[in-house]
Amino acid sequence: MNATTDVIALSKENFEAAKAIAENFKEVQTKKMRELLESIRNHLIQNIKKQSNITFDFDQYVSSTEKFYLGKTDYIQLKFKLGLTYDDISLKLIFEILKKGNERFYYGVVPEFKDFFTNGKYDGTKHLNLIQQNKNALKSIFNNESWNKCIDTMPKNSFWVWKRYLPSKYEQPDFIECDDNYLKLYDSADYDQFLKKIYSELDNNMQSILEKGIPST
Repeated sequence: MNATTDVIALSKENFEAAKAIAENFKEVQTKKMRELLESIRNHLIQNIKKQSNITFDFDQYVSSTEKFYLGKTDYIQLKFKLGLTYDDISLKLIFEILKKGNERFYYGVVPEFKDFFTNGKYDGTKHLNLIQQNKNALKSIFNNESWNKCIDTMPKNSFWVWKRYLPSKYEQPDFIECDDNYLKLYDSADYDQFLKKIYSELDNNMQSILEKGIPST
């Protein structure tokens, strides 16, 4: 046995304490994820209020954080509806936390359509096809060279016009394996710094996203 299991096995009290921690571990992780996403949501609400000429509607979470830690979904999203639309296309600014892979926490723009359901259920293949079929319409939403380039270079297997790491490529928390970047979320000073970097990213780019569809840098 390793040192941790040795300590747990020393007494009934130690075992009961370890059992209580294990039983509440996923609940603590769920609470932290919800806190993080709600902090981003609240910051955006305050930021957008300063831009009264912009319509920005807020959606609910696509799936619950509880499902993420119970293994019932591989991602969690916080979605915002950008005010600009074209025909049946709406643009969503999405913050996504992914369970696996090198890309775990990022945000970006995804086109959504009224008709991307099959028999009442979301159809990812249909969604991808609609994006490819409506590239010219997507370009009409923001008529600038950088936006058009993003549309033209979208991979056929991607829903994202563009996406960016939060807070950076090298500070991606692993929300499942609880790596060093994730553990920093439980230190108040590190967590505050983590949020400040995200807020800075958003504050520097939101105006450009709302006006041009893409970040300014």
